Amino acid sequence: SRGDIFWLSNPSPEALTAEVSLNVSSAGAELWNPETGEISVPAYGQSDGRTSLTVDFDPYGSYFIVLSKDIRSDAKEYRPASFEELTTVQGPWNVEFQKGRGAPDKAEFSSLMSYTDSDIPGIKYFSGTATYSTTFTLGSIPDKGKVMIDLGTVKNIAEVSVNGKVVTVLWKTPFRTGIGEYLKEGENTLQVKVTNLWPNRIIGDAQSDATEKITFTPAAFYSAESPLSPAGLLGPVKVLIQN
Repeated sequence: SRGDIFWLSNPSPEALTAEVSLNVSSAGAELWNPETGEISVPAYGQSDGRTSLTVDFDPYGSYFIVLSKDIRSDAKEYRPASFEELTTVQGPWNVEFQKGRGAPDKAEFSSLMSYTDSDIPGIKYFSGTATYSTTFTLGSIPDKGKVMIDLGTVKNIAEVSVNGKVVTVLWKTPFRTGIGEYLKEGENTLQVKVTNLWPNRIIGDAQSDATEKITFTPAAFYSAESPLSPAGLLGPVKVLIQN
């Protein structure tokens, strides 16, 4: 048995620092990151039958806190992450839209924006998967710290590829992942496949001037006057060093 296990989560879209007090005091403490599998040992104190520690949570982040007499020998010291910006990925962005969803095959975005800000109806009401492509340049790859890509705001899920290789799928904020092993000095290619939700296309189909219906639903959950939801890769997209 690993001892007493607690699961704590941050239900907020904002990062927060929590002062945690648990009703066990006869064991050491470990933090288990459920996304990365990393195990670390935080600074903690014990008194009056309780264990107290401070934990930094990402937006919607969570940890397992394990209180055990048998602390893993390979666990690292817990340190809150800090980030330094290497570069902002400015674009322009070549965007290819999923076929059969009412959008043009491709478009160029000089800067990132929500589809709903477009003057082109097929883009404004687009629902589906769009592939964003651009390049960014690194003079050198840092030999210390972890190089990360941070996509900023994404609506709603993203698959990240660097230099033609799939890195991972990101589904919640912060839309951030390590990319160090995929990088090269000089120009790098970034591709982000973004998939958004259906309501915008349903609302587009309900417009009086819509000539082609892309969606079908037996119940009218949305009307032509329903508000559109932000959609696509909104950014800002940055390359960071996690220290």
